[in-house]
Amino acid sequence: MLSKLKFLLHDWISAFQLWMKALIHIIMPQHCVICNGLLSPDELGLCTSCLENLPYTNLYGIKGNWFERYCWGQIPVVRASAYLKYLPATDSRIPFVALKYNNRPDIAHLLGTMMAKELIDTDFFSTIDYIVPIPLSKERKNQRGYNQSLEIALGISDVTHIPIREDLVVRKISNETQTHLTSEQRRENVKGIFEYIGHDVVDSPHILLVDDIFTTGSTLFSCAKSFENIQNIHFSILVLGVSRQYPYFDTLDNHVDEDALSPLN
Repeated sequence: MLSKLKFLLHDWISAFQLWMKALIHIIMPQHCVICNGLLSPDELGLCTSCLENLPYTNLYGIKGNWFERYCWGQIPVVRASAYLKYLPATDSRIPFVALKYNNRPDIAHLLGTMMAKELIDTDFFSTIDYIVPIPLSKERKNQRGYNQSLEIALGISDVTHIPIREDLVVRKISNETQTHLTSEQRRENVKGIFEYIGHDVVDSPHILLVDDIFTTGSTLFSCAKSFENIQNIHFSILVLGVSRQYPYFDTLDNHVDEDALSPLN
């Protein structure tokens, strides 16, 4: 009798949640951040059509992919992957603008979840101990109200259950935006801006660094180098988008010859 009551209660709660979801959709209809079309109750942030038409890299976490090879020699990297191509002159840029500048952390969380689901059945996450989102300076976080890289990381953690560590590294200098800088200027602009402050780290840790957009990698690599006193540390990298300014952007879709793998630098 008790088990039957529990079953009925579960059904009632599920039905009530669906009813509330539909009611909220009627009272406060949500629209796709790209096409502005009305979303169904099951859609979040972006409609199914716009999601299908995003410019995916199709790297799928393949070991030795062109993006990963670019990181070889920069830091001790295990794996690297990117989910989308960032194309400024197209509508596909809109989710990036929304999650970074238009107070839409939910878009970052959604895409972080989708990115992790794409990789969860591979061995990409198999040996990672912690997720570390690239930190913002206090000033920029106060202006924005959130760290978009943390929101992406939360989506990844929801799928993988890997713990997020915000207590390992801080951005001690609020540097100028990287948007209009050359590759060399980017490297100089991020030198020494991060500081390792962590403790209680496992031996020989494997850390997943998470960021929104990868251009030259200068910010990610600078963050990784703040861990230089940790023995036998290794990193993996997961970014939401790769900018067209990335030096090997046009190779992202190319087949990788695993018998001829070498760094790109």
